[in-house]
Amino acid sequence: MRRLNKDEIYIIDKLIDVSPVSIKLLSPLDTCFVSKENDGDMGSLKIIYPINNLLEVNLISSQSQIDYLDKDGVLVNITLMIDKNEHILREVDVFKTDFSSLIAPFDINNIVSIYQV
Repeated sequence: MRRLNKDEIYIIDKLIDVSPVSIKLLSPLDTCFVSKENDGDMGSLKIIYPINNLLEVNLISSQSQIDYLDKDGVLVNITLMIDKNEHILREVDVFKTDFSSLIAPFDINNIVSIYQV
C-alpha cells in the first residue's frame, strides 16, 4: 500500500472532470492510498480512503477514459470504477491493449485522448 502519486492524481482528476457522472471522493486524493490489483501488472489500482472503506461494492464505469501510449508504443486505456449506488471512486482500471505489463504506468506525457464513453 502506498499513497497516490502526482501523475495518478492528475489522471484521476482529468477523468472526474470529463465524466458525465458526478463522482464522489470520501477524502482528498492526496490523502488516499492505493493497492495494486491482481491484473497481470497492467497497473490497475484500488483506492483506499483514510476513512470509510467498504469491502464489497458493485462497481460500474465512470463513463470517461484516457488513452496513452506506453514506452513501447502500445495503447493503454484508463477508466475509473465507481460504486454503483453512491458513485464513490473505488478503483482505477488500467488495460494495456496487448495484455503485456506496463512499462511506464500513468505516463501523462504520452496522453493521446481524454473522452466520455
